[in-house]
Amino acid sequence: MNRANCFVEILKIDSDEPVEKGEIGRVVVTDFSNYAMPMIRYDVGDLASIGAVSSDGTILSLENLTGRKTDLIFKTNGEPLDLWNSIPSEIYNNSNIRQWQFIQNGEKSYLFRLCLYEEKPEFIKFTKIELKKILGDDAIIEVECVNEIPVLSSGKRKVVINNWTNKID
Repeated sequence: MNRANCFVEILKIDSDEPVEKGEIGRVVVTDFSNYAMPMIRYDVGDLASIGAVSSDGTILSLENLTGRKTDLIFKTNGEPLDLWNSIPSEIYNNSNIRQWQFIQNGEKSYLFRLCLYEEKPEFIKFTKIELKKILGDDAIIEVECVNEIPVLSSGKRKVVINNWTNKID
């Protein structure tokens, strides 16, 4: 990061307090170069954790840029989850999966949409068990097999969706 042009903070998701090292937080930037319309503590909407830090506590690099705030998923205990780095490779890299989409619909309610080449009940059961390990034993997980994951008007597929706004806003 160019410390001469901006000051970067990683703040807690639900408050303006700094995160601990390794904790996921909101990327907030203060720009030093725009005198006409300065950006002071601008929340860019991205999530990351702190990488290297200087001796005076200034952030030198980010670690685990994990996506957008609106894509954040929460465990059943309320803890934010970096879904990309949490799903086991047996699920994520499975050659039978053509497309997938993960949706949080409530505090403990989740939907995992799978577009599979071949529907295998044992894989669906395994997926539910593994997701419960990540999200919490009290997670209510529905696995839905679909023919296609719908695309947005931009032509992109939204892989992670959080319909439960209680923890985000």
